[in-house]
Amino acid sequence: MGILTTFIVALFSTSEPKIAEIRHTAEYGGLLQIRIAADNNRPCGSIHMTPESLDYIITCGRYAGKALMPHHDIILNHTGQQLVAHYRSNGKILFRINCSADEYRKISTFLPEPVEDVRMEIGKESPHPPRSHPSDK
Repeated sequence: MGILTTFIVALFSTSEPKIAEIRHTAEYGGLLQIRIAADNNRPCGSIHMTPESLDYIITCGRYAGKALMPHHDIILNHTGQQLVAHYRSNGKILFRINCSADEYRKISTFLPEPVEDVRMEIGKESPHPPRSHPSDK
């Protein structure tokens, strides 16, 4: 029975953490604080977002880690009931957190407006097709 219990505990320790609390304060020009908890409601991290940066530390789940990054280096998405943060440069996942649609709405109102990445390498074509004007037809 001890081996089975150990396996079950290990299985659940790799499940993604969830949002325990979302709080917005006016400190530092506007700060969004998100407390993170494991499935058993044990606190296991936090995310702090200012208008310029995202600072997180997560001590549970598959993507446990920490970082302080400017917003323009990351992409935040809500997919499949999860908040997912990716590096903009290579798409590598920083973290995944279970997040309801309502929780994501609270978070997304704080996020800066999405800005299209218009950086291009010299000699490469634009990834966007040219726009045609109705008078061109």
